[in-house]
Amino acid sequence: MRGSHPVRGTAAMVLSTALIAGLGSAANAAPTPLDQLRKLARDAERTSEQIHQANDTLKRAKRDQISAEKAIAAANKAAAVAERKRAGMQGPLNNIASINLRNTQNVGVMRVLMADSPQEILDQSRSEAALTQTTLNILVDYENAMNAAGEAKKAAADNRAKAIKAQASARKAQADLDKARIAMRKRIASVQAEFASLPPNLKNAWKSVKLPEGFDPKIAFGANILGNKALQIAMTRIGSPYVWGATGPNAFDCSGLVYWAYRQLGITLPRASQGMAVGGLAVPEKDIQPGDLVIYYSDASHVGLYAGNGQVLHAPTFGQTVRLSPLYHAPINTIRRY
Repeated sequence: MRGSHPVRGTAAMVLSTALIAGLGSAANAAPTPLDQLRKLARDAERTSEQIHQANDTLKRAKRDQISAEKAIAAANKAAAVAERKRAGMQGPLNNIASINLRNTQNVGVMRVLMADSPQEILDQSRSEAALTQTTLNILVDYENAMNAAGEAKKAAADNRAKAIKAQASARKAQADLDKARIAMRKRIASVQAEFASLPPNLKNAWKSVKLPEGFDPKIAFGANILGNKALQIAMTRIGSPYVWGATGPNAFDCSGLVYWAYRQLGITLPRASQGMAVGGLAVPEKDIQPGDLVIYYSDASHVGLYAGNGQVLHAPTFGQTVRLSPLYHAPINTIRRY
């Protein structure tokens, strides 16, 4: 019996080593072709949404630049008008100052000496009081003109600084957009090459679409009335192919599908999923309603429309079509209601 113990110990050690080796091999197993395609397609979609976001940023920067330049022109015009008004008042103001300077010292004595009666003294005093008020009014108008000219010049300077900043933002946005487009071309080529290398059965598995069992595609209920309308419109696109940058009506990327559905209702959402993620109203997951936007991943690079029954309608990725998927098929970033 004692002699058999080392044998049992050795066998146990061999078995343990084999199990550990097997677990290690499983953990380090190479990704399947579909896993590899899924990763490449996810990277491409992320870049695609970055392009949409950069394009939106560029448009905003250009609008800011145009607004600032218009404000500069308006401020310069206001400054010129104020300066002309001030200059026009300078002559009368100088005359009044000169008359007042000559008459101030002797006016009281002369009034008494030349007056024919006490009543005339009172009448002259009233006239001088009126002259003093006129002088005061001119001084006030002059000061207002000076202030208006100064404020207009300051506004022009401020808007010029905003225009310079907007121009810099537009240049950076353009550079980011160009960079993203270069990266996108490379990623598209990688995805297409990976897909082309798949055997027919895996290609079919990648493209296959079916409605979840028991799902009612005519579902329309809940608090989000506008979202429900957008959902019903988007439902008509089930089966349409995913194409990077497409906004319908026959092909879409993820944000393009949502963007297109709302455009049919006369509403323009941000083009990028990142922009959609910060608009509208935030909705807790427990209060989600059909038609709410569901934005996925930490970088908000994917979006779909909640379709009820625990499903989300979305344009998934390259080689696939608009379809329904489980709500939690990917990590949720935020839920928004427009």
